Amino acid sequence: MSRVLIVGARDSSIDYLDDRSITIDLLQSPERLTARQSAVADRVRLVDLHDMPAALEAAAELHADAPLDGVTAFHEAFLVLAARIHEALGIAGNPLLATRAALDKAATRAAVGRSGLRNPYHRVVLDAGQLIDAVREAGLPCVVKPVDGAGSAGVRVISDPAQLVPDTVNRRWPLLVESYIDGPEFSVETVSRDGRHEVIAITEKLVTDGQWRVELGHQLPARLPAELAAHISESVAALLDRLGHRVGPAHTEFRLRDGEPYLIETHTRYGGDRIWEMTGLVTGCFPQPATIAALASRPHPRRDPIAPAAAIRFLTGEPGVVDEVTGVEEAQACPGVHEVVIDAVPGTEVRQLRSSEDRIGYVLATGDDVVQAIAAAEHAASRVRVRLR
Repeated sequence: MSRVLIVGARDSSIDYLDDRSITIDLLQSPERLTARQSAVADRVRLVDLHDMPAALEAAAELHADAPLDGVTAFHEAFLVLAARIHEALGIAGNPLLATRAALDKAATRAAVGRSGLRNPYHRVVLDAGQLIDAVREAGLPCVVKPVDGAGSAGVRVISDPAQLVPDTVNRRWPLLVESYIDGPEFSVETVSRDGRHEVIAITEKLVTDGQWRVELGHQLPARLPAELAAHISESVAALLDRLGHRVGPAHTEFRLRDGEPYLIETHTRYGGDRIWEMTGLVTGCFPQPATIAALASRPHPRRDPIAPAAAIRFLTGEPGVVDEVTGVEEAQACPGVHEVVIDAVPGTEVRQLRSSEDRIGYVLATGDDVVQAIAAAEHAASRVRVRLR
């Protein structure tokens, strides 16, 4: 019986873990632990995951009591801790240097090299003066983002110098300034095992315009020419090689301009926004069991696709306080709908849309092709109505 440790799990981290020959242990913060996680795990060790020495000690105690074969984290905040455990205990896991390089957007850009992906102009800035200089060099519009941010938090497209007041851009330094690449946005979903990278899917993205870029939807498989898709797949694998990524999922975002892929960023975790679930529904490859099997040196999990295509549409609303949400059951009954999740309830404050945290729910649907999946998701989403007070 193999044994793998998951650090800082969300409930989605333990989805589709059906291989009973692999035992799951959790290293978790008390406030993050759920009943579902407790039911799946053989052992749960509660510790402050932001206290690195204490967390490393807790992992070592688990390993001494019943040896671990591998360790992983599927949440960005705990990737470094999982890598530190991997190195401290000498068990399977992703290297610390690779993990840190992927978390640092500037370091990721330095790794692009001859991977086949292109870099836009970019510069790390440490203060307001450098910010103004870098924006001048990049030209307008340009992108300003945290060096280590995620989930579109703090990412802004600057089109007017008046937007450069530092505290309205981001209070955290350093920042990364990039030239803006105008073109459709995609992401590449991969799973790696022993340093071999398999592209599972390429995803199309629907992103807002304006200062704050927030993802409003995704669909896959991406409608790209086969030759271009192959070039992008090879380029992403080369980038992951250069970063030193060895095991587990990665989610690499890019934009196309004049047929050339420009890197946005890469993450050594599965794609959020339920992209991981869409990938699994369409290809049969879910990143959680694939990663756990790799860490435990077990065979690849069986792949059973559910549908040829999938799409998700996120729900948003005008700022205000929710009075009533209707149409959810109607949306759930629409053809092709796989899942409807509404986060807004009466009393919820709907904020101005500036990050993914400001969305209020989603509809995930499948179809015989991408067009049908999109239509199903958008039709069902239109049935949900949010009334403000």
